[in-house]
Amino acid sequence: MFKKISTLLLSIFNFISFLPFQRHAEDENLMKYAFIRYRRLFLTCVCMFILTACSFSDNKIILNTKDFDYSMPKVEELKKADKNDLLKNSIPIDCMMVPLKLTNNNVLIGTEKRIIKSYDIKNKKEEVLYTMKEQSETDTIGILAVSDDYLIFREIVNGNNYKYFVYDFKSKESNLIKESKELSTLVFDEAVIDNDKAYLFLCDKTNDEQGFTYNGYIYDFKSKKLNIFEDKESVSFPCFLNDKLYYLQIDNEELTTELVQFDTDSKEKEILIKGNLKEGYISELKSDGEKLYVFVTREDSKTYCFEYYPDKDEIDPYFAMNSTDGLTVSKRYITWINWDSPDSRLHTMYYIFDTKNNLLYDYEGSEIVQADNQMVWSKFLKDEKVIPKGEIFKKGNVQLMWYPFD
Repeated sequence: MFKKISTLLLSIFNFISFLPFQRHAEDENLMKYAFIRYRRLFLTCVCMFILTACSFSDNKIILNTKDFDYSMPKVEELKKADKNDLLKNSIPIDCMMVPLKLTNNNVLIGTEKRIIKSYDIKNKKEEVLYTMKEQSETDTIGILAVSDDYLIFREIVNGNNYKYFVYDFKSKESNLIKESKELSTLVFDEAVIDNDKAYLFLCDKTNDEQGFTYNGYIYDFKSKKLNIFEDKESVSFPCFLNDKLYYLQIDNEELTTELVQFDTDSKEKEILIKGNLKEGYISELKSDGEKLYVFVTREDSKTYCFEYYPDKDEIDPYFAMNSTDGLTVSKRYITWINWDSPDSRLHTMYYIFDTKNNLLYDYEGSEIVQADNQMVWSKFLKDEKVIPKGEIFKKGNVQLMWYPFD
């Protein structure tokens, strides 16, 4: 806005300064005329200065991971608290599924074998949303993204045929939007939903030499059209902040990563942070609605978490961790897999970090999913070592618990 105003002023004063004036023979009139012209010229210069300053301020500084401050506490150095202080007010959920997503309107989404289920926590209503037609033992179903209105999921048929669907909660119908054949079973596809559009980062090609190629797609829920918007580099980890899409752009040949800001209206993109494999590559990206969490992995195999405010070009060190596997972020908590769990532990443990009080909880349950102001966690009902792998979410083994928070 400031730039537009200064541009308008510049145009006006340029126009005025070149208007013809009537010259008079009297010296005082000539002096008065000269004073007016010089005053207008001075004002024009002021506007040019303001415009130049604005143009510089509009250009964001590209940060580089090699210049970041990596002096931050490690996970084991964070202040710890008892898990019971955090989860004691949780409410049992009367359903059983593998929890995968949680909406802001209190609906838990998960799977049971090849079935997608939902559970309305407040109304205590369970519903089957989609049942996959069984093809073979290798067939699987997974959830990419969910909002209050839509669900994006995919089937993997015969190990390498990927089918992507959109489910409409109102019409209770699902539509196939894309199919990719002959892909690897290690594909890491992602999606994020923003109002009436979804942004999907999907693998279109697998190559033994170049690895995976992920393209960015926009799906319009109203027109039901899928269009590609990013196909020059592989992309990953989409998230939204202040109506802008952020994601990572990966060059598999140069081994570099870049954090990109994408304006969904103008379709313009801007690189904000650069990194590489040697000096620190950006390994993951999350948003809590107020800022971005940028995770940078270095040669020491440590991953460093930074708080990043794109509008201010500010990035602050937070804490270092050993992994970002299973990472979830809400307005208050960060959770991820604890690979440093004791050898006596059979099933995966998780960390829960309270960003409001900077406390790390010694959580001993299983999977966690989060929405903005709530989480669902998994409470073991028996010694976890006696539960066979792959059978955690069977009745009698765990209890799903709902924990709303401010």
